Amino acid sequence: MEFGLFKEIVQQCRNKRPLEKLALMGLGEPFLHPQLIEMSAFAKLNKIRHIFTSTNAALLDEKLANRLILHSGFDEIAISLDGATKSTYESIRRGADFKQVQENILNFISLRENLKRKNPRVVLQFLIMKQNFQEQDAFVQFWRDKLDKQDTILLRDVDTFGGQVTDYRLSQQIPRIKRRPCLQLWRDLIISWCGDVSVCCKDVNYLLKVGNIRDAALKEIWLNSQWSSLRNLHKEGRWSEIELCARCSEWG
Repeated sequence: MEFGLFKEIVQQCRNKRPLEKLALMGLGEPFLHPQLIEMSAFAKLNKIRHIFTSTNAALLDEKLANRLILHSGFDEIAISLDGATKSTYESIRRGADFKQVQENILNFISLRENLKRKNPRVVLQFLIMKQNFQEQDAFVQFWRDKLDKQDTILLRDVDTFGGQVTDYRLSQQIPRIKRRPCLQLWRDLIISWCGDVSVCCKDVNYLLKVGNIRDAALKEIWLNSQWSSLRNLHKEGRWSEIELCARCSEWG
């Protein structure tokens, strides 16, 4: 996303009731964006309360860690580390180096402590799936004493992005509760690099596009007829009429 478009979005969110949370991320690795640190700092200057991102930490070297701690607006970074052993992790995160990523995380925590900072807080995330569920305990055991007090270990079910990718969940991870209208329709939105707006963060292909930020203000899009019709279908229990929602088990 161009910085100019990002500024326009943030400025629309700066009002008497500022945006509660801003996630600077999408389908890829956020720190590949050359201006991500500057974007986060701009958002914080514009009174966005909580700014976070999610990374695989492969690029989290000392230079980036220093900029993150001293110059960014990030309150929190989630780091995905889906294994307690090199073989398991590298079979899931193909192309990543387990030892290097582990070292990057430890160095980040150490540098933040040396600089006497608390932010960005770390959420160390382990996505539970068929390939790694046996390593949950070992993961927690290794990391529990290495994080600072403000940091968190999060064990989370792997995502299927609304049934759009291969399902690696264990049978017990599949929800069996009665379905309800999805809260995301009233809580979240996602904006693509070119300004397209969708109602759902799982909608990586923008099948539920409801507008573009270049053509209408966010408030207009939030209240437009396209979005309202999707909300009404959910309120009436007719989510199966929406292709993406029909196969989604991650509503919430």
